[in-house]
Amino acid sequence: MTYQPTRRGFMQLAGSATAAATLSGPWLAEAKDADTSALYAAAKKEGSITWWTAHYAQDAAEAVRDAFVKKYPGIQVSFIRQTAQVVFQR
Repeated sequence: MTYQPTRRGFMQLAGSATAAATLSGPWLAEAKDADTSALYAAAKKEGSITWWTAHYAQDAAEAVRDAFVKKYPGIQVSFIRQTAQVVFQR
């Protein structure tokens, strides 16, 4: 016997997922305010990071890199764009 999804079942699942996402908002916001000063200091000490990505166009990746460097001065960012398979294996 195989499972045949119904519209009602799908709507119940979608409603539950929406409720869970809505109710988890306050806890996710708290995690965002975590103190990252020790992490930033350690990264600054290393001096550079390499970001492997397969999801952004060249100009979008450069914009993300520039925003990161602006927010975290003292850390150089280089990025490598590859196919998703290569990035996954890396």
